[in-house]
Amino acid sequence: MAQIFEKEWESIVDYDEQLKNVSHYRVHPEMMPFIGRNYPKTRILILGESHYVCPEDREMISDEWYEAWDNNGFKSPKHFDTRHVVNNFLRERRSKAHSMFRNPAKALIEAWELENVSDSEAFTAFSFMNYFQRPAVNEGKSIQASSKDKKRAYDTLRAVADITKPQKVIFLSKKAFDAFLESGGELDGIGFEWTYHPTSKYWNYSEGKEKIERMLRETPNRPNFCRDGAIDYGTANDILSKKEKPYFMIGKKGKRFWENWIGIKVYESKESSRVSEIVWYYLDEKRRIGVGYIVKTRVLWIWDYDRREYLLEKDLSDYSRQILKEFKETIETL
Repeated sequence: MAQIFEKEWESIVDYDEQLKNVSHYRVHPEMMPFIGRNYPKTRILILGESHYVCPEDREMISDEWYEAWDNNGFKSPKHFDTRHVVNNFLRERRSKAHSMFRNPAKALIEAWELENVSDSEAFTAFSFMNYFQRPAVNEGKSIQASSKDKKRAYDTLRAVADITKPQKVIFLSKKAFDAFLESGGELDGIGFEWTYHPTSKYWNYSEGKEKIERMLRETPNRPNFCRDGAIDYGTANDILSKKEKPYFMIGKKGKRFWENWIGIKVYESKESSRVSEIVWYYLDEKRRIGVGYIVKTRVLWIWDYDRREYLLEKDLSDYSRQILKEFKETIETL
């Protein structure tokens, strides 16, 4: 039976009451670390370098960043919302930049020789935060860290480590690691190391992927991961084809949106006998909506094709909520 993981990719909140009292998070709670549901077992904290802001928000990053915070003036405040950024990756709402998360997850899969475990599921073994607590102002460029940036980064990491008690801290940035050492380089008995950044050209060398795999193999406490929700293509197609009207199956080149009809399309995985994704296409008051189920990560998504944005269930009309309900019921029969 297929399962739907609607909440599995959210950060656990076990440490939030304490984290909210950290000096930096009292001003910027949106930057609190993502903590995977399997982190309490592994105690592996990985650190990136920094978030970034879109060009329209560059002027918003001033010397007052650490003293005051009002997101009303920002065009894209979600760019530096740590849990939102990670959650997009886990739910397959990905861009090229998400190799920041995908590559460490794939390294864990390789190091622990996991079979049929998605990179989203593997990432739940980690807690993640960026080291520098101010966003870089140029997308894709390293932050030009001031002495204030370095001090706030160091103090915040030490506070997070004191609360979440990691057994291993891995810096996924040489620049962040060097700044950490420059500021004192102490984590009260916690082991720490560095690798090259997962998005850099050096990741596939000895100080990148190979290095983190060696560190991960040394981690003794391993959780029981959920395997991916494989569905046989023939079985799925048979069940969906027998649905009564207004459903109909869409061919590879068939039109997706018809008024008063709901089209179902089954996407094959690279292994032709398995399903990678099932999508319901329909019109809701002339608005083109897709509701999809990603089999490997067992994630539901809702997409507005006209506004080009993901929707939440609370934002749907009564008609769309009914479609979603029927969609879930059908998935559970597979």
